[in-house]
Amino acid sequence: MNRKIEFRVWDKLLKKYISINGILVINFDSDDYCFQQYTGFDDLNKKKIYEGDIVELDDGRKKSISWNAVEGYWRVDFEDQDNGFDYDCLAMNGGEWNGPIKVAGNIFETPDLLK
Repeated sequence: MNRKIEFRVWDKLLKKYISINGILVINFDSDDYCFQQYTGFDDLNKKKIYEGDIVELDDGRKKSISWNAVEGYWRVDFEDQDNGFDYDCLAMNGGEWNGPIKVAGNIFETPDLLK
């Protein structure tokens, strides 16, 4: 895979996203900042999907994006009572989500979208 690794940064004190262009970050473990990685996927409007984004699925549900560190993939977090799943893959084996999704917000600025 040959892609640029990108991040956006949420400043917990200022409560807004800040630019890190040209800044070398050594330690991602910070109490003041939350680093969110670009997943490598774009939504149906060609908007980049980042960790912590809230996406709207093709059936209207809104769910958050997170990284599954154990199995190594980006996931859409949701509960599917019929199938017993609590998440599904955003990408696996080179595939993509089974339908169109769009970024509706993120967990910091619009957390109410998940209610």
